[in-house]
Amino acid sequence: AITFWYAVGTADAAPTEASDWSTDVPTASAAGKYYVWYKVLGDDTHNGIDPAGPLTVTVKANITAADVTAPTAVENLKYKGVPQALIVAGSVTGDIGTMYYRLGTDGTWSTDIPTATDKGDYTVYYKVVGDDCHNDYVPAGSIAVTIGEGAEMAAQLTVNGNTGNS
Repeated sequence: AITFWYAVGTADAAPTEASDWSTDVPTASAAGKYYVWYKVLGDDTHNGIDPAGPLTVTVKANITAADVTAPTAVENLKYKGVPQALIVAGSVTGDIGTMYYRLGTDGTWSTDIPTATDKGDYTVYYKVVGDDCHNDYVPAGSIAVTIGEGAEMAAQLTVNGNTGNS
């Protein structure tokens, strides 16, 4: 009879110590990328196979609500005539994912904080995209933000040599 032996090693090399090899199929309890090597030990009538592999196995975990701090709206925004950040950035614990934002339902997703210049109501959408070992966070969310009336501004306006206030 032949026997399969398994070991978890690096991408570049199989484990060399006999104690690293086992007939038990490797298991993983944590998210990550694992490199599983295998070899076959033959008997009197069957040839064995030297270590082969690795088989790359990725174990993915879910990003949970405890891993995510949602962005928040910037309060009391007033029209100033210049772009203003609409939200305070959210975050993801560790390096398990990246938070993306977009302004409106058709915008492009980006890690940049959305800005707006004109007064009005805006909706900023956010989502968390997991890394190679974590699934994307569901649900994504949205935040309503308003840029209100700005302070009255007095300015001099010159038209054809005439001066007036506006």
